[in-house]
Amino acid sequence: MPEGPSIVILKESVHEFRGKKLIELSGNTKVDFSGLLNQKITDFKSFGKNFFICFKNASIKIHFMLFGSYRVNERKETPPRLSLRFARGELNFYACSVKLIEGDLNTIYDWSADVMNDNWNTAKARKKLKMIPNTLVCDALLDQTIFAGVGNIIKNEVLFRIKVHPKTRVGNLPPKKLRELIKEARQYSFDFLEWKKQYVLKKHWLIHTKKICPRDGLPVIKEYLGKTNRRTFLEYTAKGLTAALALSNIPTELFANPAVFNDLPIGFQTFTVRERLSKDFAGTMKAMADLGYKLTEMCSPQGYAASGFGPIAQMKTSDIRSMITDAGLSCPSCHFGFTELTDKLDDRIEFARQLGLKHMICSTFWLPKTATLNDYLVAADKLNAAAEKIKSAGMQAGFHNHSMEFEKLDGELIYDALLKRFDPALVKMQFQTEVINLGYKASDYFIKYPGRFISSHLSDWTGDKKQAPVGKGIIDWTQFFATAKVAGVEYFFVEMDFDKFKDSASYIKSLQA
Repeated sequence: MPEGPSIVILKESVHEFRGKKLIELSGNTKVDFSGLLNQKITDFKSFGKNFFICFKNASIKIHFMLFGSYRVNERKETPPRLSLRFARGELNFYACSVKLIEGDLNTIYDWSADVMNDNWNTAKARKKLKMIPNTLVCDALLDQTIFAGVGNIIKNEVLFRIKVHPKTRVGNLPPKKLRELIKEARQYSFDFLEWKKQYVLKKHWLIHTKKICPRDGLPVIKEYLGKTNRRTFLEYTAKGLTAALALSNIPTELFANPAVFNDLPIGFQTFTVRERLSKDFAGTMKAMADLGYKLTEMCSPQGYAASGFGPIAQMKTSDIRSMITDAGLSCPSCHFGFTELTDKLDDRIEFARQLGLKHMICSTFWLPKTATLNDYLVAADKLNAAAEKIKSAGMQAGFHNHSMEFEKLDGELIYDALLKRFDPALVKMQFQTEVINLGYKASDYFIKYPGRFISSHLSDWTGDKKQAPVGKGIIDWTQFFATAKVAGVEYFFVEMDFDKFKDSASYIKSLQA
């Protein structure tokens, strides 16, 4: 579907027919335009994505569809929707809707809403935007009552240029960013016009249809967002954004009322209670359920046999699943050793199916301290390959961090290097909050890499790096849960010493009250 600037080009290209008498009408439209025969064209106008052929008392409105086109003084092989012939020349329109509009167009259309019109009114646009604070900016830019003429290409390029996430709500935009949005929507539309005339438009695209982000060299995400469900191209990171702007991508009600997570089931990781599970699996699961937990994340009994799961490895998978469900719990996720996912993948996928998993998480690579950055990248490639097979089996692969991924090699944080290397569609991240002790906040990463996470391990810590129940340490959990929603986190698993589970569950439930 042509955007506003393309309609302006059409308007300019048919200028020669102004004042000419229409002598013949044809085409496969069912609209009766016969009353316009032998009348002279008084003007051509454009409003947004609409083109108007104006006569004395009526106008023909043409709106192009996705593959709409036109020809001046020539025809395509396919029959036109509408064909206009003059004594010298003709106009032909294809794949479009046509309509007869009677009366004065000036009484019907507000030209000040057209970004390409000389009467464009910035103040009106700002006023209209302030009336829709809960609308996503990706939808607002395509609202033809505010930005007539702005289409999907312009939308993507404008948001990338002003560094605003498409899911930002209009009401969360700082005043400066709101002004930038309005200004750039018009400015880029005129840039679009000039580049289109010079046949170099695509050369100037920075994000639309791109595979690699020009800002940071990372792959570009393609999603279908908003009520309009249009293609949107996103950079993986929010690099270059201030923290305040990045947080503006999150609905303010999430901070004001964390109870929006009141349907969030609390989970726990089994590693810290493995000794209890080995002695009394069913009883321990029931005890955790009694504390308020609804989910559990297992560790692969075979892969963790030497780490305290040996007795559980002797159990049938069906029995493990039955004891979990009998306790009123569900198990959507499980940790696996790296070699399990590379050397025994078919067997582990079958185990995952029997347990009813949605996520298969690599618990880290466990590379030696002498490993190079390239060693980590090679391991990441192997996990990408395994993840593709996991996806084909109907599950999602993930990667869990420990402290070693937050060390630097060759001047780069290993965790950041892995995020660049992992295929974001195949390998999602599971963030362990314990790295707050190294100075790294989960919320910062959730903002920096929206959509890249599927779960998180929760633990809290004091300023002197001692474990504390969730809510009793230094982590801002309101911010954590709000940003986790943007990050794509589906499951939260508390992973702490047994005596911290009760108070942690109580605190999290208090956020949901």
